[in-house]
Amino acid sequence: MSNNDLSPTRDTPAIAADFVGVRVALSPASAVRGPVALVGVFQLSAAQADAIDQYPHRALVVALASTAGTMVATPLRQRVFFPDDVKRVASHVRGYFRIELVDPDDVVPEGPFWLTISLGEHLSNVVGFAGPPELTGVRAGLGA
Repeated sequence: MSNNDLSPTRDTPAIAADFVGVRVALSPASAVRGPVALVGVFQLSAAQADAIDQYPHRALVVALASTAGTMVATPLRQRVFFPDDVKRVASHVRGYFRIELVDPDDVVPEGPFWLTISLGEHLSNVVGFAGPPELTGVRAGLGA
């Protein structure tokens, strides 16, 4: 991961100034080959953020579901963060993230897959993706 993984992208969902919670999207929205990433933003009250962690990114839990089963990961748990990785916006704490799902040039798995993120008591929207149906035997991974 690089610092770019903690910055908004053109695919990062927009949020209202008073939004509280987590929003996610796929980047790019549709692809046959990677990279495919889960991009998102969280915004919490300062009290909620402090109760979770100095760097709430560490508590992001990704849940991936498919017809074959489920997988849960905390891909940013062991990451090193710096004070400017979390933004103070009025009375809120905001953070951005990008989590690689399909490596560059890998084939997007057949799927379908559904992803959501939880952060404390907040649950994001659900996004789904699938590769071409003629491709089989390729698995999706949650990169760290």
